[in-house]
Amino acid sequence: GTDKARVCHYSAHDNTLMALLAHLGLRGAPVPQFGAYVVFELHASGRATDCPFVRVAYNHDPSATHVRHQTYLALPDGDRIVHFAHAKVRRRSLAEEEEQVKLAAHARQDAAARCDDDARPAKSPPPT
Repeated sequence: GTDKARVCHYSAHDNTLMALLAHLGLRGAPVPQFGAYVVFELHASGRATDCPFVRVAYNHDPSATHVRHQTYLALPDGDRIVHFAHAKVRRRSLAEEEEQVKLAAHARQDAAARCDDDARPAKSPPPT
């Protein structure tokens, strides 16, 4: 068909998953059970081509939480560290995610433009 979806699967030990979550700025995550996983979904097709984005999810116990009810994480900004419980966000549709990403991209562009304006040397007054 025309579906260009791709899947890459990597296997790791539970302590590797915990280290990955810690590296992402999350502490206090539930201990992984058998079959636990971290998912990184890259969305860069259709309406998202202007602003590709990644959604991250952690399912520490697949026997208790079905993938359809997966909770996506809000990763902390920069080098902040937050408790896992504070990183959870409600499941958003892809359209809602795309809209949030576009709003954030526009805000970053506006901020960058303001920084560029502030960095320009002031014009000197015309000679008299």
